[in-house]
Amino acid sequence: MRTRLLAEIGAMGAVPGDGSEARLRKAAADCGYRVPALARLLGISTRQLTRAFKAQLRCLPGAWLRAARLQEARRLLRAAESVKMVAYSVGYRYESQFCRDFKAYFGHTPSADLLDTPLLDGCCPRGCAPSRK
Repeated sequence: MRTRLLAEIGAMGAVPGDGSEARLRKAAADCGYRVPALARLLGISTRQLTRAFKAQLRCLPGAWLRAARLQEARRLLRAAESVKMVAYSVGYRYESQFCRDFKAYFGHTPSADLLDTPLLDGCCPRGCAPSRK
């Protein structure tokens, strides 16, 4: 697994859209979006992981993991009932920190995404769907 994921880090920089990023995102989620845990999964040091990310993706693993975590949170908000549930599901201990990180990354609060998501996916043409509050 170590060699395959390291190769996928390299492939992400060279061949976007080949599925490498999805596999690396899954590994990141399995590791709780933590750099040391991802390095352990790959069987390398955090320093080696940092060098691989900088060489192939031109970013630090922590920044990439933070972005992957917040993008997963945004995806989950489409089907979630609460921001708190999403925050905990992507590994945040505190909803307030999740909201700060989300707003810093996307420019708006997670509740704005939650409220913008159609409750019934457009099956109620007159806007008669109940509020999520």
